[in-house]
Order: sequence, then structure tokens, then C-alpha cells
Amino acid sequence: SQLLRVHYLPRPIIAKEAFLNDLAIDEKRQRIYITDTAAGTDAALIVVDPQTGIQRRVLEGHASMLPEELDMVIDGRTITLGEKPARIGVN
Repeated sequence: SQLLRVHYLPRPIIAKEAFLNDLAIDEKRQRIYITDTAAGTDAALIVVDPQTGIQRRVLEGHASMLPEELDMVIDGRTITLGEKPARIGVN
């Protein structure tokens, strides 16, 4: 494989507290989807058209993007960020 293109994601496409996490490629629709867990309430999806480079930030603040009020537990241990249980939105 080889590098075909580089897509820069400027503000406001990425949030001030951006945390770009996962990437999915939709070959049928020719789109790239990137999750931005951001600072919780700013969580969103970034949609990129790889042919044109057009980008948009969608669903920011939508309930489907936001963290749930559930502790993240792995192997019986509650995961924390700082001193609080981790709350991560779209992932």
C-alpha cells in the first residue's frame, strides 16, 4: 500500500479539546468517518469525502455521541481519568 492523500482537519472541523479516536472507511459511499470524543459534550463524527477533501462535523452534542452515566469497568476495575470514573462518548 502507499500514501495517496493527506487530509488536514482544521478547526472548526476538530474541537478545541479534540480527541480523534477511531476511523472507518465506507467504500460504498466513498466516505471516511472519524470519531472525536472531544471533551464529552463536544463529541461528534467527522465525515471526509476522500475524493474532494470536503469535511464536515456532524452530530456534535447529540445524545448518541455523548458519554453515558456508566462507569467504565475493565477486568472488574473501574477506569478513572484523574480521580473521576472515565466517561467517554462516541468511540
